[in-house]
Amino acid sequence: MAAEQRKLLEQLMVESQRLSLNDPKVCRPFCVDFCVHELFAGTKLVLGPCGRIHSERLRSEYSSMDKIPAFEREFYRQLDLVIAERREAIEAAAKKLELTDDDLAQIEDATRDLVEAETENELLVDEINELARCRVIARAVTQIPALAAAQRNLTTKQQAVKTLFEGLGFSAHQKLQVCTQTTLPANCTRDTQKFKQL
Repeated sequence: MAAEQRKLLEQLMVESQRLSLNDPKVCRPFCVDFCVHELFAGTKLVLGPCGRIHSERLRSEYSSMDKIPAFEREFYRQLDLVIAERREAIEAAAKKLELTDDDLAQIEDATRDLVEAETENELLVDEINELARCRVIARAVTQIPALAAAQRNLTTKQQAVKTLFEGLGFSAHQKLQVCTQTTLPANCTRDTQKFKQL
């Protein structure tokens, strides 16, 4: 297996030495600055491998000569496409997190029910504690089944709120947010506004 890989690498290196800047197999954006396929390496947004050859020799050759407008245009066109795709993905994700009036009404009803259940539970606990403090034990004991029922009701309401929030794209403690950062990586040294001038 290693021998096959070495042979393939040697073959690619020989082929790379024969390539010129105008060869269609060459990745022009890589020669200009970088290939957009390298942008999101190691993330779930990875674009996959580039189908063209990345030659450091040709990149060095290009950097030592006058810029070729066709190369520059292709580089900026690819950047614009990636930026447009990311913006569309951000907008689509943001729409998924928007709440409808019905969603807001469900949240309001569920949280109101939860607050009522919590209040009922707290009042029963306070009442039982007060009865015990006043040594009215028989009366305090008669309230224990009501407290158990209130606690079951509270647990049911808490679960209902949790289920509702999870169904609406929330975690139990924090609303999901869409990252809107569209800044290019640090290895991008070009100004995309230059594309308009080409």
